[in-house]
Amino acid sequence: MPGLGYIGFNATIDSNNANQLLGASYQLIAEHKLDRICYLFSTQGGSVVDGILLYNSMKILPVETTIYNMGNINSIGNAVFLACQIRYTCPHSTFMFNNDGIDIAGTSFERKPKGADLDKLLWDQLKISEIIADETDLAIDEIEKLFFETTTKPAEFALQCGIIRQIRMPDIERDAPFHHLVLK
Repeated sequence: MPGLGYIGFNATIDSNNANQLLGASYQLIAEHKLDRICYLFSTQGGSVVDGILLYNSMKILPVETTIYNMGNINSIGNAVFLACQIRYTCPHSTFMFNNDGIDIAGTSFERKPKGADLDKLLWDQLKISEIIADETDLAIDEIEKLFFETTTKPAEFALQCGIIRQIRMPDIERDAPFHHLVLK
């Protein structure tokens, strides 16, 4: 009989962690023949490329998806969070919106046409803005203002603008399959 499974995720969004989350999702669904999966999710953000991969991959999972903000959803984490069909946040949880940037430390430099890095940043920001606009009641200009201000918003804001359906704690079903990813 199909049922509900849970995955816990509290990590940066990078290539390794995105692959671990997707792999755990596919494995849990297949092994337990689930028709619903619930993510207990918190992230400080991370890679836009990997966040867009997660958004698109989670949107097409062949099960009903629910997600809870268990603490903080920051930066590209907002797009990943919005991939799920049913969205909640725990009381005292927050959502942080910020502009995309370039981390110079540890970055190799190469010869590029003038403005190439800026162009990439602008396209990344547009992709994230469009996802948020598609999945919420926020307009692009409101989203751009949130990014520009680099602002953190409470659960009540998320409820008012359609990021979430309700502010509530998750009810974990007894004996349901649960996989908590332990990631760096």
